[in-house]
Amino acid sequence: MQNEMQVLDHTGHTKVEWNPDIDAEVASARAVFNEMTGKGYRAFTVDNGKSRRIESFDPDLAEMVLVPHLQGG
Repeated sequence: MQNEMQVLDHTGHTKVEWNPDIDAEVASARAVFNEMTGKGYRAFTVDNGKSRRIESFDPDLAEMVLVPHLQGG
């Protein structure tokens, strides 16, 4: 089972995949999540067609999307 995180960035997006049963893959995905949210990215997951914001990495979520914080002006 592969879970994935889409990071929207200057390249369009970067896909990070991990198997929740493989500790090294979970650690790598968690590091990307923490790095990007530390830079101000917002994280969301979609469940049953509804998105919700998440504050911390959950390796059991099937899909996450990280988007940069939008600034007006």
